[in-house]
Amino acid sequence: MFHRPFGFIYEKLRNAVEFNDEHLIRRLAISRILRRRLQINPEGKGEGENVIRELLWGKYLPQQFFTQQDVLNIQTIITKYVVLKREIYRIHVKTNRVMIHSLIVEMMSCEIEEMINWENTQRRSAYLYFFFQTLKDKILIKNTSDEMRDKLFYIASERAYLKNDDAFIKYHLFILIFDRLINVDENKLPIIAEQFGMYTQTLAEILKNRHIDLLVKFAKKQLPPFKILATILDKNLGHAEGIITNEGELRKSVEETCDEKYNETGTRLRNAAIRSITYIFLTKMIFVMILEFPLTRLIYGTIEVIPLIVNTLFPPLLMGIIVFFINPPSNDNTRKIYVRIIDILNKDISFETEKVEIKQRFQMKKPSLLFTFSVLYLITFTVVFGSIFLFLDLLDYTILSKAVFLFFLCVVAFFGYRIRQTAKEYVVESKNNVIINLFAFLFLPILYVGKFLSSQISRINIFIIIFDSLIEAPFKFFIEVIEEWTRFIKARKDELI
Repeated sequence: MFHRPFGFIYEKLRNAVEFNDEHLIRRLAISRILRRRLQINPEGKGEGENVIRELLWGKYLPQQFFTQQDVLNIQTIITKYVVLKREIYRIHVKTNRVMIHSLIVEMMSCEIEEMINWENTQRRSAYLYFFFQTLKDKILIKNTSDEMRDKLFYIASERAYLKNDDAFIKYHLFILIFDRLINVDENKLPIIAEQFGMYTQTLAEILKNRHIDLLVKFAKKQLPPFKILATILDKNLGHAEGIITNEGELRKSVEETCDEKYNETGTRLRNAAIRSITYIFLTKMIFVMILEFPLTRLIYGTIEVIPLIVNTLFPPLLMGIIVFFINPPSNDNTRKIYVRIIDILNKDISFETEKVEIKQRFQMKKPSLLFTFSVLYLITFTVVFGSIFLFLDLLDYTILSKAVFLFFLCVVAFFGYRIRQTAKEYVVESKNNVIINLFAFLFLPILYVGKFLSSQISRINIFIIIFDSLIEAPFKFFIEVIEEWTRFIKARKDELI
């Protein structure tokens, strides 16, 4: 139908103003749809079909993807979560209703997303469980029970291996305790509601644990051989055993799969760079440029052309330079992945049992040097930003133009750093290089400021507010009316036959 491309274009624009991993975009779209429709229809009756319709408009699903049973399943999920929310409100009178509603919508969207993508969900969960079971006994956290260690490492594994956000992690912890709601009898929902406080307490205890970030870093370093092995198994489902038990076949498969993944990573890096620039442009650049031009004219009475041009062209140019200098992993990296896969397949049992202590703080071999290095870092911070300010003075930058330049320098550098980390997804170990370490040391102040700006300013994304509050509801209503009108006309035409 002619109106559907407009729904697709809208979703593309909406997703461009919020930078997220590609595998999370549909789940986030489901969450937005549910949040908006439940405001109009709090009981959620008949919303299963509406959710599917809007997902089809945005081309999140292929046409003719759903059966009537799928519609009923989604409606069942919505209905049960709405009932659960009502029971939580009834039993826990003093609970924060805004927080509960937001949590319920997140979990609802996760269950719908996994139902839509059930086969892939099962396979990814199996690989995650294998990763977790293989490595959990390697971890040592002092003064922490094995049970808590396992919970923490499972959450860290999900973040590292599946790259899931907090919404998925909250949902998976929920189903570990209570099961998926589609499988739960509605009569048991009041029991779940009674125990919901225990769930949220456990959730806070785990997500706020000080070891989580360290465990995520540890898990990421272990990923490459597991990712390559999972890909080999996916590609050879019918005869995987013959490959993993034959050294020659396994080596050949590892080499072919690594080459394939290295090429895919290059494509993903380019796409990520484009998405990053689009996100920065739409959510930050336009907003700042709208302020910079009138404020500069108002305060200084004139506009300097060079700073304006540099501030406009600099972000995409810097991102292009960062991505251009990313090199694919070497053949030596492929060899290391093969050796570790052999270890995983129990040729070397110590791979799973050799303990790695997770320490909260970095401990220097010579603590007396800590003060010296801290002072040196503070001096470096001052020198780096001072040098940038002096250079901008030579270009006749005003203080406002300097602020804009530094803003984009830090934010783009941080996004570029994140993209470079993506390139290391299949890198087993990075060699220490004195020159690279020196360059990284000089760049750290910029990256830290970029991280702060990205995390703080992204919370006030004016374009998301505009899209979600002012555009989406009337726009989707308009599309819905057009679709109903088209159906009406078609029905009238059919009566003439």
